[in-house]
Amino acid sequence: MNKKRLTRGNIKVKAWMFSLPPIKSCLNCSSCASACYALKSYRQYPSAKALWDGNFNLVKNDMFKLYDDLDRQLHNISKRSKLKIVRIHQSGDFYNQTYVNMWFDLVSKYPNIKFYGYTKVDKLLDISKLNSLTNCNIITSYVNDKLNFGSIDYVSELSKDSNAIICPATYGDNKGDVKCGLTCFHCMNKDSKVLFVQH
Repeated sequence: MNKKRLTRGNIKVKAWMFSLPPIKSCLNCSSCASACYALKSYRQYPSAKALWDGNFNLVKNDMFKLYDDLDRQLHNISKRSKLKIVRIHQSGDFYNQTYVNMWFDLVSKYPNIKFYGYTKVDKLLDISKLNSLTNCNIITSYVNDKLNFGSIDYVSELSKDSNAIICPATYGDNKGDVKCGLTCFHCMNKDSKVLFVQH
């Protein structure tokens, strides 16, 4: 049976989203585990927990099945959906190199879909080939060798030193009105360096 692995976005994020469970799928989460925003959804929504755990089980045990499920859904999105943006990891991170390579194959196959995501494992796994694709932008958690998230004061200072953009969905008077993939596309733009106010 083919299962839908991608879910539609929420009020803030206008994209299809793929997730793995927080913390246990993250190889480098010491800087964010205590304040992980995805833990709340993982604990609060049984359906999200079941899906994310199921996805992770396939990452570890049956990558071919995961690829097949995602491929079928991406094919339908490519042909039928008006929404052609996919966020890799609403929760979780790249778990091993085989998993990164699977995403490379999928992203390569669907050039009319824009893929983006965030990672803290770029020093542990090679994501450069995936990130070289024109329809994919994976944002690493470092700008000028400093973490790209933190307090308002921290990211404001880092922004001055790096010419990076502070994510408008996490900062500013209109942050509640900002919709990723609808009114803001900084994270999907390869030329942007993005900083985030931790919340």
